Amino acid sequence: MYTISDYIGKKVRRISFLVKRADDGKYHHLFSIVEYLYPEMQDYEAFRVQKGEYIDFIKDADGDKDKVFFVVDFPVLAEDYLKNPVGNYTIGNDTVYPEGNVANASWRYDKPVIVPLHKDEKGSLAYLLPKRNTAAYVNVYQPEKTSAFESRILEQVKKLSERNLDRDLTLYPVYLGTAITVCYNPIYQALDLTEDANRDGVFIRINYREQRKEKLRFRFRLYLEDDTVAEPEAMWSQVGAFLSYFKLPHTFRKLDIDVYDESGRLVDYYDNVVFIHRINVDMQIKSREIHVQNEKGETMNVIEKYAGESFVVGNRKAGEKELKEAPVISYQKVEEALEYVFFDGDKERVAENERKAEATVMKMLNKASKVCYICDMYFSVKTLQRFVMPMKLESVEIRILSSKEELKADEIEKLRKGCKELRDKNISNVRCRLMRGEKAALHDRYIVADGMVWLVGCSLDEIGKRATNIARVPKDYCQKVLDRIEEWWNSDDLTEEIV
Repeated sequence: MYTISDYIGKKVRRISFLVKRADDGKYHHLFSIVEYLYPEMQDYEAFRVQKGEYIDFIKDADGDKDKVFFVVDFPVLAEDYLKNPVGNYTIGNDTVYPEGNVANASWRYDKPVIVPLHKDEKGSLAYLLPKRNTAAYVNVYQPEKTSAFESRILEQVKKLSERNLDRDLTLYPVYLGTAITVCYNPIYQALDLTEDANRDGVFIRINYREQRKEKLRFRFRLYLEDDTVAEPEAMWSQVGAFLSYFKLPHTFRKLDIDVYDESGRLVDYYDNVVFIHRINVDMQIKSREIHVQNEKGETMNVIEKYAGESFVVGNRKAGEKELKEAPVISYQKVEEALEYVFFDGDKERVAENERKAEATVMKMLNKASKVCYICDMYFSVKTLQRFVMPMKLESVEIRILSSKEELKADEIEKLRKGCKELRDKNISNVRCRLMRGEKAALHDRYIVADGMVWLVGCSLDEIGKRATNIARVPKDYCQKVLDRIEEWWNSDDLTEEIV
């Protein structure tokens, strides 16, 4: 794997957030990115520093208190930096000191991780880095934090990061205090992918960097029309060729691509590549305005009306049978991925919907390998027996949040005994706490399996009987929901434990 240490002795760019402490007048490290840049690389959209040092700060921030500075400099990367990248280095004539305890600090990964910046759906690391057409090789140095950053500091970091990096660093507080090192694919700037319109194959154009025209090995994973997966033998690009053609053995819906260099190192990857065959276009043109007037003839509201037209650009090969099946197949794929499930409330299919609901909930619960939360204000011993008892992994800690006000005293006692029995018999490692208060903070129902969160439209004892839905919370929002659930769970003021 390529690493920033490959560029020791070369000039790098360091982007830093520093806080100047009012008590000692010294600069302390809050966050930094050190990256090796190639000449042709574009930058952050809102950040246009070309060369030389750059400093920015909030000019109306109180000068008698701690103040945050955004600094860009271009040091020569030294080996000592890799031992402690969060302090005891200089920027200009000033020394930067670490913020927090660095005695137990370490690099998060044994070797850098690949962050494919060309992907649209990105994780937090990619969010913090500039958009590229290739992969980054990233590592994170993280000291132990001594305390949370105060709101004044966070507000300055927010303004400076939005102004200079076009993104809000405070959305990812886990990275405050860290140093991130980044180097980029040294072989090519980007890959351009095109599907062969006549045969099962893919054209790949390799935009090489200067002086790098080496072979690359491509491994394809094909997702076929019948929902099976095929993995043909890996194929090499032509030596030094800017355009290579790869004939594939099957017609595919989508594909994954892993890219290796000549020595066999994985250098990039693409997931869920889909080629567009047809585009549905909806065009709307404003046709008129309707003015709603009062008795005096004064215009109180204006309603705009539009004329619309729909047309298709591209392949129309799908037959009537395929068109009828397509929505059903789409629904099935979304449900199998546990992204969204709708129960239609059909009174003639209650038993079928209940079986489907039970299977769906169990699939979610069995995703957990460590901790599972079930948040349901009406959770009863009946639900315990239906869903918790059948869970597969005995080691999972199951945490139930229900309500002291919504359950009757005898129901609470039955739930307590049911949980205790499952624990005593080593059937399930289950605990239960009840939300306090007549109007408890929790209203909706949630299931959390490790870090995955689902919103459930009704209580589990009723699921499948009436129209309701299950929706997966977007990945980047899960932590916010989970933080709140854990706050309820850990607070004796908000909840009380019954077992």
